[in-house]
Amino acid sequence: WVSRLGSEAIAAVAMGWVGFMLFWTAAIGMSNATIAMVGNLVGGRDIEGANRLGKELLTIIVLISLAVAIIGYVIAPQLLKLLGASPNVWGLATGYLRICMLGAIATFPFYVINAMLRGAGDMRIPMFIVCGQLIINAILDPLLILGIGFPKMGVNGAALALVISGAIGTAVGLWVLAKGKSSIKVDFVKDVKSYLPRLATIREVMNLAGFNSIEMLGINIISMVMMGLVAIWGTYALAAYGIGLRLLRIVSLFGFDLAMTSEIIMSNNLGAKEIRRAEVSSWIAC
Repeated sequence: WVSRLGSEAIAAVAMGWVGFMLFWTAAIGMSNATIAMVGNLVGGRDIEGANRLGKELLTIIVLISLAVAIIGYVIAPQLLKLLGASPNVWGLATGYLRICMLGAIATFPFYVINAMLRGAGDMRIPMFIVCGQLIINAILDPLLILGIGFPKMGVNGAALALVISGAIGTAVGLWVLAKGKSSIKVDFVKDVKSYLPRLATIREVMNLAGFNSIEMLGINIISMVMMGLVAIWGTYALAAYGIGLRLLRIVSLFGFDLAMTSEIIMSNNLGAKEIRRAEVSSWIAC
């Protein structure tokens, strides 16, 4: 749908997305830490501990999302100028990135909710929620981008569709946790003090998410450098590169999925003290 707006729009979405990925690192790091921590407790049959941990992790990701959203919104124009965007592309990309960053407050928590459910061994409900997000996004994209029944928003419409679908995913995920539709249930009313992260939890999150986030940050910085180099060759090159990146993400999904599966199996087995089984499953995944 964005391609119908021209090469400048495609290039803007490509640059805006690469900028967004830089901040997305925080959500991915938290997601991986959540799978490991929740999976370990569930594997050890400590469901009550997993429920308490869930509240703490949600508090942490909300605070991180707020901080990242503010920082991202403020530095978005300078960041995209650093990438070497032309004036026309820069204006479109700035709007796209700023909407995505403000929306991060509502969308980033879903990554932790998703990780909590998957870490508890439930792969079905997260899949249904993500499929629902994709359907909503697919419906909203042409409506908001091209202005079918709504004001034509162009590139900003693409960002808004992404934010709305992500926010709905977060809301549904919270409902699933509250109702206990999965193997993990979070009582959002009982014991308000349990929302305050314990020092031990913060330390574990920093140990697990910190190094992973640094790793992902390095990868995303390289992606930004590549985008800056491609920008030298103009808008058409940026548009082509953006399309190529999307196709690369599609073919990479199988590897990411296997990696997540391995992480879940490993954390569950370690929590259950099944060290040998954890080793065997890892070798099979490799």
